[in-house]
Amino acid sequence: RRMGQDWRPDEAISPKLIKALIHLLDRKVSRSVTLEEASHWISARLYFLSLYVFSLRGPEGLLMDLSGIRESSREGLRHDPPYVVMALLGKVKGETHKRHHEMQSVSETSSGLKLRKAVESLLWVRQQEGRTSGPAICDSAGVVWTTLVANKILHELLEILFSINSSLFPKHISSFGDIREAYHVFRSFRRGSDSRAISQNVSELDIN
Repeated sequence: RRMGQDWRPDEAISPKLIKALIHLLDRKVSRSVTLEEASHWISARLYFLSLYVFSLRGPEGLLMDLSGIRESSREGLRHDPPYVVMALLGKVKGETHKRHHEMQSVSETSSGLKLRKAVESLLWVRQQEGRTSGPAICDSAGVVWTTLVANKILHELLEILFSINSSLFPKHISSFGDIREAYHVFRSFRRGSDSRAISQNVSELDIN
């Protein structure tokens, strides 16, 4: 496998699994007893939601910028209906006027994923921590997560869900080991997002 002869693509996060994952994170947030604990789960919720809704790879989601999100959040609220603007550090070829790459989304998806709620919760917890700039997805000390940290959190949550209801997963996922082998933040959410778009008859051109 290390020589590249055993290729195993990341398993896609299904619509029912992403909803169960976010519902579990909602419970984790509501049951948090310290600001640090709340910050941890609120960060995870927005990170996982953003990977899925915006069809991002794991490292791309870690580019979410707090000051950019604060500014763009006000911009999205001025529209009717309001929408969410996600600001990633860096530019796309042809963009010259801003230091952020901005992506737009509805505040709540047709399947009930509440992105605006997740954004507002993150802005609130960062304000409680006394931060208005820097990485959006970070620990309570302001240190940006790594994909290794994000994968550990993802696997912890998926294992809880598997223990509660294994039918949320494909039949070939039959153990915690399978979960750790198959699901990763690098492409699992993006693959799930692409699959959802295809099922909703979104054109291949728009997906690309």
